[in-house]
Amino acid sequence: LLLLPTLINLKVIKAKIAQELRTRYKIEIQIGEIQLKILPKLRLLLQEVTLNQDHLFKLSIPYVTISPSLSSLMFFKLKGDLSFTQPQLIIWENQTKEIEPFVLPDWESLQKKLFSLSFVNKLHLTEGRFIFFQGKTPLFSVSSLNLDASLQKEQFLLTASFSPSFAQNFFLKIRAHPTGGIEGEIKGKGISLHYMTFLPQFWHRIEAKGDLHLTFHYVPKEEVNIGFNFIFPCLRLKTSSEAQRILTFKCGIIQGTTLRQHDRWDIKLTKIDLKTPHIYGQASFFYQKGKGVGYTLQARDLNIEEIRKYALTLFPEHKTVKKIFDIVKAGKIASFTLSQRAKGIAGLKKGKTIKIDAMADGAEIDIPGTHLLLQQAKGMVWVREGVLYGKDISGKIEGAQLQNGQMAICLKSKPGTLEVKTTLIASLKTAMAFLKHFVKTESVQRELDKIKQVEGKVKATLHLYGTYHKVKVAL
Repeated sequence: LLLLPTLINLKVIKAKIAQELRTRYKIEIQIGEIQLKILPKLRLLLQEVTLNQDHLFKLSIPYVTISPSLSSLMFFKLKGDLSFTQPQLIIWENQTKEIEPFVLPDWESLQKKLFSLSFVNKLHLTEGRFIFFQGKTPLFSVSSLNLDASLQKEQFLLTASFSPSFAQNFFLKIRAHPTGGIEGEIKGKGISLHYMTFLPQFWHRIEAKGDLHLTFHYVPKEEVNIGFNFIFPCLRLKTSSEAQRILTFKCGIIQGTTLRQHDRWDIKLTKIDLKTPHIYGQASFFYQKGKGVGYTLQARDLNIEEIRKYALTLFPEHKTVKKIFDIVKAGKIASFTLSQRAKGIAGLKKGKTIKIDAMADGAEIDIPGTHLLLQQAKGMVWVREGVLYGKDISGKIEGAQLQNGQMAICLKSKPGTLEVKTTLIASLKTAMAFLKHFVKTESVQRELDKIKQVEGKVKATLHLYGTYHKVKVAL
């Protein structure tokens, strides 16, 4: 064993490493110095190692340690453990190559890549650094990277911790095996979405710091299953409209799962808990190419004024959303369900596909074309095919009590049809005011002007019908 350093030609080993990387991966390598140590265990020490590939990346490693078995070293196979100390990896975006959509790899190709490192059993990396450039601009970086990976016959194991430029720290654990695909978990603390500049442009309008916990399971050619839990103290969203405004969401918890089976995606938010605006509920979303897309949102105890502000700011050009909140202005909603289905993403922009089911509790409803505001309204309301319906509506209007009300109000100004039918309980004075307000016939108005004083109460059926521009009344 003591004579081993004199028996091993280090130049041959150096050439073997360079040949394997060049042939298999088209990677060029430069090694400054190579030494063979036998105590306390057999190992090769490489210093000032540099790897690069066609101006796509450059990896600089001050110290590399390979711990091969004696037999592999004698036959120059170098099967053993690999350790990197303070490596630095720089990657430049390939701007000449067209970006292809992400496709999950099948296990066969992934396995081939994982286990094709013929000279590695285990990989240990200490205090690594990684920088990704777009042109001369760094998009993001990773520091304090510590990694352990094990390439075995039946599985690949990896654990890593690091500090990216957009978060305080990350922890990653992955296990890959031929029969069950890939599984693992990711934990991130202090993640700042605003600094994740490599994400699509929409995310650049989000300012938030939060903690994320992901678990995932990938079964080749069958499914992708992801569980997630995102907690954030404050999230600010800049709207895309010309008069850019900032919406603040406070104290949020979002939990859920994402499942892909073949060509169908299902996202379920099992818990949505926000303090500002106050939202507590759940949601689901599905998409299947060529077959449809849709979502459902359920919540309870909503403040209409608060939700109105956020909805009109997020969707300033959505006519249906605007019209709903022109009619329903304030108060509370005890329970709320919003859903929509369409053949494609573009179909979700159509107001007629929106479905809403809600239980109003103390709401304010402005009846179009009447200048009447129904206050403290309670009852069932729903939206179908662009029409706002109501049933068992009760409340107050101009000093009168309404009961057992029904309504159907078209959300489009053309034709702008409406019909409201309700039991009215009021003083005779209030009833006379209703007649004077709605019945514009000259002879009726003259007769009403002659009545100077009335007493008592009246119970009647109030029936409003017509259009926004011309409302008729029957009392």
